[in-house]
Amino acid sequence: MNQVATLARKYWIVIAVLLFLFGTWLASFFTGKSPKKKVFKDVDESKSNMTDEQASHVANRLFDAMDDPTTYFNDEIIDILKPLGKADLKKVYDQFGQRHYDTILKGEGGWLFNDRLDLFMWLDYEVKGDLLIRAKTELAHLEIF
Repeated sequence: MNQVATLARKYWIVIAVLLFLFGTWLASFFTGKSPKKKVFKDVDESKSNMTDEQASHVANRLFDAMDDPTTYFNDEIIDILKPLGKADLKKVYDQFGQRHYDTILKGEGGWLFNDRLDLFMWLDYEVKGDLLIRAKTELAHLEIF
């Protein structure tokens, strides 16, 4: 037992890093798509007037609005989502896919502190406080807040 304790004291940093990496890898199995996807259960995507290119453009605008870690509670998020209907939102959701999100520093994550999250989970992290109150009223037709 003495040898194990000696090795643990000597290599504690390596052990800590390995445990952290294992925990991050394990957590990746429990993140990703939010339960809010049920919002699209009865949505007919063919009713959308939006092309895939337009939906991709909207998804990228949302990403840009949420990606900057220095801007919190960005009003632009509401402005982008407001004109969309549920069928349009479904297309935007699909185009957004899963993107890396840094849950510590906010915005797009690097390889260390990131999770692959869908659009709704990005919005859960980004839309807080007064912006959430506004979103609940101005985006009530989308039923995502």
